[in-house]
Amino acid sequence: MVSQYDVRYEYKKGAEWVHESTRLPATSSALAVRRVADELQRRFGDLSNLNIYAEEFISAPAEEELV
Repeated sequence: MVSQYDVRYEYKKGAEWVHESTRLPATSSALAVRRVADELQRRFGDLSNLNIYAEEFISAPAEEELV
């Protein structure tokens, strides 16, 4: 089953850490992390200064309208 995963990552750009995140569909958190890591490797090449993790996005149920 495909779920939505929030993937947060940080990488070193010069002397500073850059923090970013994205949400994407995947069948597991490991696959979501792999997809983002692959894209970052294409962009930057070196992933030695990368921290990355994912968690399943669970949307809150719609609030019932009060009458």
